[in-house]
Amino acid sequence: MKLDVRAAALAAGSIAVLVYALCTAFCVLVPESTLVYVTTVLFHIDVSGLYRQMTWGSFVVSLVGWGLGTAVVSGAMAWLYNRLARTE
Repeated sequence: MKLDVRAAALAAGSIAVLVYALCTAFCVLVPESTLVYVTTVLFHIDVSGLYRQMTWGSFVVSLVGWGLGTAVVSGAMAWLYNRLARTE
């Protein structure tokens, strides 16, 4: 089976953008509850010092960065899979 590199990259990048937007919405709308939840999920590590105010500029730059980064990594993974899975 051969993976479609473009489709894999687009699918993973799209999901990363949606997940990032959802997480950011929680951080902006209910920051205290989000910090409590993340602290609980990360085995009681205090993440309150990592929190910073979100601006539209930082949101857009991070959204593009996460989306493109995930797409590049997923595309590379699909390409490498296709190279390694070749059968003679």
